[in-house]
Amino acid sequence: MGLGRKLRSGFLQAMGFAATCFLVLSLIFPNGAHIKIFYYMVSLEIPAWLFAFLTFELKLFSKKLWVRRTIVVTFGLLLMIAMSILFGYLQWDSRRLITFGITIVIYVVIEIFAFYVIDTVQKRNLEAINQKLAEQNKEN
Repeated sequence: MGLGRKLRSGFLQAMGFAATCFLVLSLIFPNGAHIKIFYYMVSLEIPAWLFAFLTFELKLFSKKLWVRRTIVVTFGLLLMIAMSILFGYLQWDSRRLITFGITIVIYVVIEIFAFYVIDTVQKRNLEAINQKLAEQNKEN
């Protein structure tokens, strides 16, 4: 698959993810899910996804995977802070700052868990491929 197709496919997946998150949010908090929140989510998702896509596909900043992952997570955090200020969601009272801090911790934990799952799936796939290759080598 070419870079353009990956870019388009990933973009559609990112928008689908934002729409799904908004749908779940609207089911949990029917009175709290306003279109402004969806705009906020899309405004976060597009640049974060594009930055991550380019960082991983083009192997920008470092050849080491975990360095790139750390850079992407840090960019996501900075983007979340910037967009929260821009949309007026980050207020400087202690209650909202604590809520925002908890959100940041949850974001980082989810990202690390997602990377762990990705690594586990890739490891299993590689083991399965190696197993098939070993079986084929025994037959020959």
